[in-house]
Parts: sequence; structure tokens; C-alpha cells
Amino acid sequence: TATARWVLAGEGGAVHRALYEDDTVTTGELLRLVERTMERGGRGVPGGSGIPVEDIRDRGMRELLDRLLGHHGPQEREEPPPWALEGLREIVARWPREAVVGGRDLGGVTLHRSVRPADPRARVVATVRRALMAVAGTGDPAAGAFRRVPTEVPSPRPWYSARDRRGAVLQWLGHPPLLWSDQVVERRPTPVGRAHLYLDVSGSMNEVIGLLYGALRPLAAWIHPRVHLFSTEVHDVTLAALRRGDLISTFGTEISCVTGHMVEQGVRRAVVITDGFVGRVPREHVDRLRGLKAVVLLTAGGSRDFAPEIGARVIELPHLERGT
Repeated sequence: TATARWVLAGEGGAVHRALYEDDTVTTGELLRLVERTMERGGRGVPGGSGIPVEDIRDRGMRELLDRLLGHHGPQEREEPPPWALEGLREIVARWPREAVVGGRDLGGVTLHRSVRPADPRARVVATVRRALMAVAGTGDPAAGAFRRVPTEVPSPRPWYSARDRRGAVLQWLGHPPLLWSDQVVERRPTPVGRAHLYLDVSGSMNEVIGLLYGALRPLAAWIHPRVHLFSTEVHDVTLAALRRGDLISTFGTEISCVTGHMVEQGVRRAVVITDGFVGRVPREHVDRLRGLKAVVLLTAGGSRDFAPEIGARVIELPHLERGT
């Protein structure tokens, strides 16, 4: 029998053999091998030609994939476009490749892209507004966001009121007041503070991120001026950037970057929008976030496991779909 000749050695060789001999290789391992090899310009591939760094995105990808998967003839192959790695990461980030961590992805290089905000159903916007208002305190009337709060207001009456002690004394002295002091409860507009918003922009959120961007557009008055986009890193963007659809992500997910940001910035009121597959909150962050007022808005089928660690209330978002 013929003996197999494996062209690649080391890490590349292990992944190569796993592709053809058993099912232990994951798409995550393959993706990370492609990324590391491309970053080295192909120099980590035994038998490689030491591809210059400026040619990484075309020749580096082709050489590695040719050696891993093979090809069937000497004909020239079409050169991969420069955005090949970005597209590969976005696709693979949605695959359940690492079942042991419930769909989480450790992420890779930080990428900037644009999202087209879509119009969600009205009840999605209402649910997000309810979460923001649940954690927001009172704020600046100039911000333009108000909620109706039960408030006691003076209400003089021409008849006896047990609340008017001065009137009772005057009546006992024989000089009852013309109007008795009293109070009624009215729901009066009260300015609302702005909540810090942490929005999960990892690869597993790709299918719904446009709808979430659209849902946040009319709620700017309730949101802190810097929106915190998170994956394995937190990137702050302005509300104007959010309206434009700007997105910065490694396409992985890690809740420790969120809780670390809360600790560093002294955040006390926050809304976290996520699918919940974000890992565990570090113990040192749990201890320092006691007293945090937070709501987790969870997408359909998401995991709420991390929410109790930061004392957050969980609200499930309605099914995210277009339309009003």
C-alpha cells in the first residue's frame, strides 16, 4: 500500500491530517491557522516560498488552501479578492464550531464595516425603550426624554382635609380656613437620565444587528452619548456613528471586556443587548459591580447564564423581524 506524504508539518500538518483522517478538526482551528499563516506572509508553511507581506491577501491564502485541500490541475487559479479573510471570518463566526463554549467565538483581528439599519417592528423598539427606562434615573430636561412618574401636587379644597393640620387647629379655635390644604397624585412628565448601552456585535449577532441598529435610532434621547459596541473588545462610538451604521468588531465574544469597561468607567446603570453566549464574568468584576443596575436584553434562543453574575434583570426581545 502507498504511504501518504504529508506536505505540511507542525500545526499545519496536524490540521491537514485531521481534515482527511478523522473529524476532530474544527472550523475554528482551520480559520485560526489561515489567519496566523497569512499574518506571517506564508513563512510558517513548510515548503512555502516566504511570501512578501504585501502579497498576504492573495498569494498567502492561495498557497495555504492549496496545500490543505489540494487542487486538480496545473491551470492558473483565480486570485482571492482582498476581502476574502473578512468574509471568511463573518461566515465562520455564525457556525457552531466550538460546541464546548455554546457558540462563542474567541475572535480575531479588529475589523471596521458598515451595517444598514433596518426598520424593526414597533414592539421591538418599545421593549428596548422599556429596558432603558428601567435603569435610567432622572436627568437633564434638555435631553428631551421624559417619562410619567406619579407625583403628589398641592390641591386646595373647600372642605375639611385630615392632611391640613393647620386648618384643623384654626377650626378648633373657631376660625376655619376658607380652603383646606390637600394633595392629589398626578402622573407628571419627569426628565429621564441616559443609560449606558452595550451592544453585542459579534459574528453570532450578524443576522439581527441591522434590526437592532434600526431599533436604537429613535431612542437616542435615552442612551448615553457613547454607545459601547462589544465583541472581545469594547469600542465606543457616537450616536451619530450608530445612526450611520458604523460597526467595529473582532467577531468573537467575551463578556469580561464589558464588565471590565464598566469597572474602569464607573458605570452604574447599563443595558446589555446580546444573545448571551459570552462566557463567564470574572470574579473580581462581580465583586466590584455590586450595586450595578442593569438589564440584559436577550435575543431569541439566547443564554441568560451570565446575567445573575452581574445582578441583571433579563428581558427577552420579541422575534426580530422587519416591519412596523
